[in-house]
Parts: sequence; structure tokens; C-alpha cells
Amino acid sequence: MFFGAIGLIGGLLSTGLAISGAKAQDKMQRQVAKYNARLAEMEAHNRELETAESIRRQSINDRSARATLLTRAAASGSSTTSGSIPLILGRAAAAQTLAINDAARSASIQAAALRQRGAMELWQSKVQSLNTKNQIRGLAIQGIAQAASTFNQNRQLGAR
Repeated sequence: MFFGAIGLIGGLLSTGLAISGAKAQDKMQRQVAKYNARLAEMEAHNRELETAESIRRQSINDRSARATLLTRAAASGSSTTSGSIPLILGRAAAAQTLAINDAARSASIQAAALRQRGAMELWQSKVQSLNTKNQIRGLAIQGIAQAASTFNQNRQLGAR
């Protein structure tokens, strides 16, 4: 009977340790997923900030280039209100607008992809957590069944 009790207690302890380990692993995986999602969000935000600063600097440089062109044209005696100079300036402004819009769209797509990656990481973590909880339930049922079987065997051996 003594060895049967040891077997019963050992089985229950083993089940308890397996459950505890699974819970600790689940908690760690959820924390890693949250951390990775925060990193993805920060990376997306940084990408947006970098693009905004790049657009700001490019706008300043383009305005400066157009102002220089306009100043040189005026200094050389060319008309700045009609002819090729306003046409060149208009095309330059349109090209700048297109470049800015393309950069903003590209940054927006990249930021959205980063945020989606973070959301996917969290979703995968939730699915894994659910699977782990089901495994824990299975371990508990298995441990209880094994303990009941050991108890029943010990009872039958004690009756002989």
C-alpha cells in the first residue's frame, strides 16, 4: 500500500509539474508576442516619422532649387511670368508633388504591413495559448485518470 501511495503521489506531482511548465511557457510566449507587437508598432511609427522628415527636407530643397532657377532667370533678363520658366517651374512642382505622394504612400503601406505583422503575432499567440490551455486540460484529465487507475489497482491489491 505504501508504494502504491508513492506512485499515486508521484503521478499527481508529475502531472502538476507538467501543467505548471505548460502555463509558464504559455505566459512567456504571450509576453514575447506582446513585445514583438510593440516593436512592430514602434518600427511603423519610426518609418512614418522618417518619411515625414524626408518629405519636409525634400520640399525645402525643391523650393530652394525653384527659387534659384527663378532668380537666375530674372537676373538674366528672362521673363519669369510667361514662357518656358513658368512651365519648367510648374513641371518641377508637379514632379515634387508626385514624389511626395509616392513617398507618403510607400511609407503608409510599409507602416501598415509592420502593424499587421504585430497584430498577426498577437493573434498567433492567442491561438497558441488556447492550444496550450487545451493541452493543460488534457494533462489534468490524464493525471486524474492515471491517479484513479493507480488508486484502484492499489485497492485491489490490498483486498487480496
